[in-house]
Amino acid sequence: MFSVTRQQIRLHSTFISKATQSKFPSLSEVTAKETGFASEQPQFGHNNTYSLQRSIHNKLPIYTEYKQGRTPYTEIRKIQGDIIQLRNDLQEALPEVKKENFKVVMESKKILIKGNYKRQLHSMLNGVF
Repeated sequence: MFSVTRQQIRLHSTFISKATQSKFPSLSEVTAKETGFASEQPQFGHNNTYSLQRSIHNKLPIYTEYKQGRTPYTEIRKIQGDIIQLRNDLQEALPEVKKENFKVVMESKKILIKGNYKRQLHSMLNGVF
């Protein structure tokens, strides 16, 4: 009698598992863009290809320098990883800046942007790095 009960339970459990299979996709198959919650700006460091090292006082390494006496340049220093990918993401995030105004200095691992964009970059990158 005990073996009959076990077979009944097993049979009953297979019917339940087949009946409760969902027609919805799993969470791993759904992207944030499909849900409508994705932001319009690019996600910085989304695949961990680059990062910014903060200073001793926990500040982002974004500075404004004046070259030739009057032309402002925004300088991003202490970049670790793929500096070209960071430049591309910044170009998408700042569409008002011409692409030729971005300059990557590979030797010193920094990005120069012609113009003063320090406040915009701080607001964009502060929560990310």
